Amino acid sequence: MLTHSYTYALTDVLFDQSDEFIGIYDPIRQWFVRVNEAGYRLFGYASESDFLAQPDRRFRAQPITETYRQLMLRQLDETGHYAEETDLYRADGQTFWGKVRIWPLHHDGQQQ
Repeated sequence: MLTHSYTYALTDVLFDQSDEFIGIYDPIRQWFVRVNEAGYRLFGYASESDFLAQPDRRFRAQPITETYRQLMLRQLDETGHYAEETDLYRADGQTFWGKVRIWPLHHDGQQQ
């Protein structure tokens, strides 16, 4: 069985080495607290800190409504995941088509 330090090291490697966007999103703040290199580059930022500090905090070309957000959360609760294809927004204003996939995090049996 892996110890916590090995588990965290393995998680960091998988997070940092992925060639797909991986981000950890805080639903309370309604913004990311961590984004990997593939993620911030995909959206046209030079660094994770630049991405996290963006003032308008948006990555969707069309912002979601509160009603739609509640539907997403209900699906996450019922099925354990959420996915959609939508227009996304880069730092330079260009939009691109992408697939958004969301899974809740669990830590010690608690959904985060």
